Amino acid sequence: SSLNTVQNDLQSVSAKYRTLLDKQVQQDELQSITDDQKAQLEVYQHQVDELQTQLCLVKERAHKAEHLLEVSGNMDGTARSNLDAPQRIALLEMKALSAEQKSELLSQKLKQATSSQSQLETRNCQLEKHFEEMAKLNLEAQEREKQLRLELDGKINTC
Repeated sequence: SSLNTVQNDLQSVSAKYRTLLDKQVQQDELQSITDDQKAQLEVYQHQVDELQTQLCLVKERAHKAEHLLEVSGNMDGTARSNLDAPQRIALLEMKALSAEQKSELLSQKLKQATSSQSQLETRNCQLEKHFEEMAKLNLEAQEREKQLRLELDGKINTC
């Protein structure tokens, strides 16, 4: 009887030990996942900081370029030469970007128009073929109607 009690106690302690080991493994896995997520969060935070810095720089350049465009619109040729090199570069970049954007937009519109024309030509060919088929069917129907009328006239005359 005491052997059974010891055996039951051993099984109980073994079950609790397995449970503790399972919990430890789960805790280790969760800790590993948490560490990975923290590392990924730091990477994302660093990327966000870099993007915010870049955004600030782009906004500053855009603001300077807009200001330069406004100023250059009010200046004559001699006053423009007084602009320092970075300002002239920014002004030229804005003009080039604007021309590039216009070129891109016109290129896209040309592609759309070409695509639409191609689709319309394809559809037109399909409609012409369909019209030819319908014209042939109509002609055949008229010829058949003429034959039937002649047969009907022949039978009426013979009666």
